[in-house]
Amino acid sequence: MAGRRENEAIRHRFRGQDMPKRTIADAMSNEGYRRGRQAARPVRPRSGAHNATAAMRSPVAYVRERDLPGLVALWPHEIADRSMAGRKALLKKLHRAMRAERQRGLAGHWTYSLARHAQLLVAFRAEKLELAGLLETTSGGRGAR
Repeated sequence: MAGRRENEAIRHRFRGQDMPKRTIADAMSNEGYRRGRQAARPVRPRSGAHNATAAMRSPVAYVRERDLPGLVALWPHEIADRSMAGRKALLKKLHRAMRAERQRGLAGHWTYSLARHAQLLVAFRAEKLELAGLLETTSGGRGAR
């Protein structure tokens, strides 16, 4: 509810006239007025969205030579490098790109792309799995920590 002085000021302003049904003070009070952004509504998945989530779960859909150049700025020798150091450097770059994309999404920036974010996640998971497999084979099956 509006304060007493605000109500008196409004009555004084509309003296001799019919008061409007909804005054500014009423509109600004908490009753029936939502301040700030509206509460987020749940988003209904579009048709075909299940295919995107399946692709995100499956690293088989990821081909390094095809997918990486469009996601992260890399030289051809960086893409071809399948050594442990090369994979770790690539994981760092993918992690930075995912972090930047996540920040754009949280900020509601117009350049945010859900498709790019999903592709980055698929690439990151696939590269991480391949690095884990490489670590396992180099450590003799003992598991790396």
